Amino acid sequence: MTKIKISPSLTGTPLTEQELKSIIGGRIGFTRLCSCQLYKENDELIRTDILEVENESQCSKECGNNCNNEPQCYKSKYSYYVTNA
Repeated sequence: MTKIKISPSLTGTPLTEQELKSIIGGRIGFTRLCSCQLYKENDELIRTDILEVENESQCSKECGNNCNNEPQCYKSKYSYYVTNA
């Protein structure tokens, strides 16, 4: 196996402090949205709930729990989105 040689001219310059902050800031600014729709047996929408969750698994579980706690609910559907605020 041979060693790869990288020319110093290809490595560029280190990131500035401001560039580093923008990268880190982007990761901190996540917005998580869990939309939960509850339906009757005839596919009529009962309601849509917006839930505060940390991940998609929690979104799915809490949406299912909301359906179980709603007497008219036959099924639930959820949508989970993560956006960079």
